[in-house]
Amino acid sequence: MWWGFLSLPIILPVRYPCCQKQANFVRKQLFPLQHRYHASKPKPCYQRWAIITTTCQVETENVSDLAEKSHYEILEEKRLPGSKLCIHVQVNGSQTKRYFEKELSEHSKTAVVPGFRKGKAPRPVLINQLGPKIASKACMELIQATVREVLSQPRYTPLSRASLSEKEEDVIKTFQPGNPFSFWFTFDAYPQVQFKEDYRGLRLKAKREEFDPTMIENTLVELQQRNAELVPVSDETVVGRNHVVVVDIKAWYANPDGTKGESLSHLVAESEAEVDMERGVYMEGFKEGIEGARVGETVSVALQFPDNAKRQDLRGISAIFDISIKGLKRRELPPLDDALVKSHTQYSTLQELRDAITKQLELEIQKANDRHIEKALEDSLAEIVEMEIPEKIAEEHSQRKFANLLADMKDQGIDEETMKKSLSQETYQKYKQETWSATLKELKVWFALQEVTRRERLEPSDEEIAREMDQWKEQQEEEMKDMDPNDLQERIKTDLEQSKTIEFLRNHATIEYISS
Repeated sequence: MWWGFLSLPIILPVRYPCCQKQANFVRKQLFPLQHRYHASKPKPCYQRWAIITTTCQVETENVSDLAEKSHYEILEEKRLPGSKLCIHVQVNGSQTKRYFEKELSEHSKTAVVPGFRKGKAPRPVLINQLGPKIASKACMELIQATVREVLSQPRYTPLSRASLSEKEEDVIKTFQPGNPFSFWFTFDAYPQVQFKEDYRGLRLKAKREEFDPTMIENTLVELQQRNAELVPVSDETVVGRNHVVVVDIKAWYANPDGTKGESLSHLVAESEAEVDMERGVYMEGFKEGIEGARVGETVSVALQFPDNAKRQDLRGISAIFDISIKGLKRRELPPLDDALVKSHTQYSTLQELRDAITKQLELEIQKANDRHIEKALEDSLAEIVEMEIPEKIAEEHSQRKFANLLADMKDQGIDEETMKKSLSQETYQKYKQETWSATLKELKVWFALQEVTRRERLEPSDEEIAREMDQWKEQQEEEMKDMDPNDLQERIKTDLEQSKTIEFLRNHATIEYISS
């Protein structure tokens, strides 16, 4: 008997295990041709099948799409000191194969392998040449997508970017396409907030500001002084605290023995200058040095320039000033009447102004008392709350506070040289050390308020947020131009939550007022 083969094309549906996509694949099935020795005694009929290996030609999903499907299992979670959370996650073999195939497909289009045209190297050759590199990139892409998917779960609130708990190269060594793959990653987690006592029923000791009617009179006197006329004094010759003194000023460097050195007149020289003994702010000791002097007299005063003097070359320098008293002036206050009020304010009568001042002072006192209560409330919360603050979060908060301090200094007109010195790492470290306890306390209070908000469900409604946003748009129109609406909404939501929480704690607290 002899054998021959008949080749017949058939279409088979193939489902690829790597991506579960189906494609029709044409292959040939070989059938044996049977030859009989005798028609009455047929020989057994055997079939032989051709073994054909093929690679999936169906385009797989994007890596970003793959992360939407859950192909991982959380094996273990561990809480670490410093409010860190460490998670052990395992990805299944189909996912490791899929990411490897994705990277292999991308490299196959651009890879240059000796002996082959660009993008034409066979798969085995490509794997042999670039396998470790492809596996490394696939591994890191898979880790990033998996971590992103894990941390998207509502039960996790990461406060920092996640990082591998082991060395990257050690993790990559365990990656094998088609096999399950596990790794540990760590991130700063939302602190576990615990209260040693019930936050309902806090006992607060708060300062209390009282309304003082003399504040109204002081405000009215300030109005008179702002509009006073300086009148030369002819019948007084001695400088007093109620005078404006007309002076000529000259200055010299002070020698170690207290004598005059090189002249400072090119830097410090004034003629017919007015020194306000009552309201002016000058170098320490300047006003005291001329008090009691007589008109026509020249007084020598030894002074030291402050460390924050505008001119850097004068900071801390000792100098001798010769101050010649040329004359005296006194403020002549205008009558406190309706005419003064109408001329220099938006009100028509003195009584209207008094009523407006009273209302404004009462409002300011109420705000001050509210701040005192909030301060007492924060102090009490800090005492009863226990948590571990992530060091990275505390460091970032300290840096923000330092940046705000520098911004305030700039707004106050501090010179550029002083600002440059303040920007040094040494200056920041000193600031950080001095304020670290306060920084941790502020964060403890903030997280405690967030926890109370969560437990008591004190979130503002959409209507409340919308109303607050409308008020912002009316009052802060210029500032709104450069602000992202979503950022503004989140900021308003946070402010409303904090206000509601403080009000809740205040309403449930016992407050003892202390006169300030």
